[in-house]
Amino acid sequence: MAKSPKRRPQSTPPRSKAQPVSAATAPKAVSLDIKVAEKPIEKVSITKTAEIGHVELIRFDSRVKWFLWICVAVLLVLTVLKIHFTSVAIWNRMLPDGSDIRRGLVSGEPRQIRADDYLVGVTWMMSQKNHGNPEINPAIGVGKSPVMTAPSIHFTSIFKPTNWGFLLFDIETGYSFGVMINIIGNLIILTFLFLLLTGNNFWLSLFGSSWIILSTGNISWTAYPLYPLMMAPLLVISAIYVLYSSSIRQLVTATFLLTWSAVSFVLVLYPPYQIPIVYLFICLFAGFLIKNWQPSLLSNKLSLKLIGFGISGIATMLVLYIWSQDVKETLEIVSNTAYPGKRSLSGGDGFIANWFSEFFIRQTNDLSYPTNWSNYCELAHYLTFVPVILPGIAISFFQKHKVDWSLILLLAFTLVMLSWIELGWPSGLAKLTLMSMSQPARTQIVLGFGSVFLTVLYLDYLKKNPLRISVGITALGMGLSLAYLLYAAQINIADSAGFFTWSKITLPIIFFTVLSALLWPTWLPRYRTLIFGLGITFFLLPNLRINPISVGLSPILDNAAYKSFRELQQRDPKARWIVFGDALLSYMATAAGVDIVSGVKYAPNLKEFRILDSTMKQDTVYNRYAHLIYSTYIDPAHADTTIFRLPVWDHVQILMDPCSPKLKQLGVKYVVFDHQPQPVEVRTMKPVTSLGAISIYAIQ
Repeated sequence: MAKSPKRRPQSTPPRSKAQPVSAATAPKAVSLDIKVAEKPIEKVSITKTAEIGHVELIRFDSRVKWFLWICVAVLLVLTVLKIHFTSVAIWNRMLPDGSDIRRGLVSGEPRQIRADDYLVGVTWMMSQKNHGNPEINPAIGVGKSPVMTAPSIHFTSIFKPTNWGFLLFDIETGYSFGVMINIIGNLIILTFLFLLLTGNNFWLSLFGSSWIILSTGNISWTAYPLYPLMMAPLLVISAIYVLYSSSIRQLVTATFLLTWSAVSFVLVLYPPYQIPIVYLFICLFAGFLIKNWQPSLLSNKLSLKLIGFGISGIATMLVLYIWSQDVKETLEIVSNTAYPGKRSLSGGDGFIANWFSEFFIRQTNDLSYPTNWSNYCELAHYLTFVPVILPGIAISFFQKHKVDWSLILLLAFTLVMLSWIELGWPSGLAKLTLMSMSQPARTQIVLGFGSVFLTVLYLDYLKKNPLRISVGITALGMGLSLAYLLYAAQINIADSAGFFTWSKITLPIIFFTVLSALLWPTWLPRYRTLIFGLGITFFLLPNLRINPISVGLSPILDNAAYKSFRELQQRDPKARWIVFGDALLSYMATAAGVDIVSGVKYAPNLKEFRILDSTMKQDTVYNRYAHLIYSTYIDPAHADTTIFRLPVWDHVQILMDPCSPKLKQLGVKYVVFDHQPQPVEVRTMKPVTSLGAISIYAIQ
């Protein structure tokens, strides 16, 4: 019996559950199995990784994939349903035709303050769509203004995702797609960037991107600041992937995206946001590069990486050169306008409210805010915890003797932008850095982006680098947090002309004192990041009610004035129009596809203005991006006089005789009045049609 195991060397003898297996009694077959393990392969892999280094890029795990699929599904559903968040329904009230004033509204109320959306953006897009998305449309501006500002059939449309819907779908579906891709596209791209910067902390990354999108500084502007923001994160992500790619496929994809995002960013053509955004994302890119500086990894496939950057740079410059030559004439006109082309700023006039007003924004709305604070949109900012984070980083350095360059560079960005906004710079420095093209009121929005990035990366830093608990220093930090909020409250009370009172803002003071205290590095509460994230989200969620939920464009498409204008335009498509009186009629005619002299123009037609002002002495008034509003002015003592006024920086009022021969020189055929005109106003015209108080005449 003792020899029986030798007769079955490849099997394990049966044993009871209570029978132990010792090293001495274990069958040799088990020992042989262990030796078969793939340890040599493991050693080779570890050695290779050590030689070329390792930087973790975006980890496309199940959570990230689910996030992507959900975002795409939401985009498709909302687009198909023609849902958007702009205030187009305000047309039901501004130009009523007897229809339901809630036509096109799902919930909420339209906001009159968002005129850029419902007067300019949507009417330009509709004008383009009604003409087949041409490259030239005088209703929008001289030359190739549509190529620079609106959907058009032009090769640069490849680089403008918000315009794709207008080229693929009907006008309402296209409009919804443009609005939603701006929001959901930014949510995806910002989350990806945060994943890179936090080492794939998914929930913290999703929180960071949601914070930016839900902030009042973004929502109050109907997400307009997101348009230039979308491509900057993708640009940084692509550049990082080119540097750290480990496969040819990754490198090729990253090179393509780097080129596409670079061109797309430039073609946004709004320097007030773009210039500070460039500085912000240079800081983010540099911080990542310094933290992940591994020469062995960077030099791996170095020649291919250099080729990738070279191809991207050449392709970007080639595309932009072709574009600039194509729109050269229009670009020169815009560059030489009094506004915005020749505007040169020195900063120092920022913060219509103040840097801390966002803590108390819940006390305000479009119609209720401090009278000396301009308007609700201009006073909307981003929550900032910089005064708490700055000493927190200093304490961390003295304990750890370790510098996080992402945080240091973001702090530097914050301080530099604050100096531009609050103090101003010498004109030479402003021009050298191109900040002269960014008015501080717009720089404030980008400063808000930076504050969010700083706070999120600081939370990630605290999680990965816990400090020693210190009761004394923590108590000091709590006091500092309270002092910060009390100071912010005092500034708001003193600066709001009596709008804020201590009783009104006590709860926000307590709430944000607790949240800012969570950022103190020597206090290690459980679930710090979760509590802070939930607190910020709780505060920001009500912003979803700021803008209405709307469906389609029926407030314009079904408006009686639009239908009347559209019918006449289709009967006589080449005729030029002009509106005397209410500018709303000019915008509605623009939407209907009319070639109209009045209305808002991206680039002024100086040749036509020479007809109205032969000496060009008043060109600083009308040589600008402007809403052109014509009014009747007849002076028998000074026949055919034209007067130009500039009531606000982007509104030009032109007073002239509706029967002036100058209008014939401009090619005008139809004249629209917002009233029943006096005989002297239409002495050389014949009536065409009328719609209530609106009268349309034809010049004979």
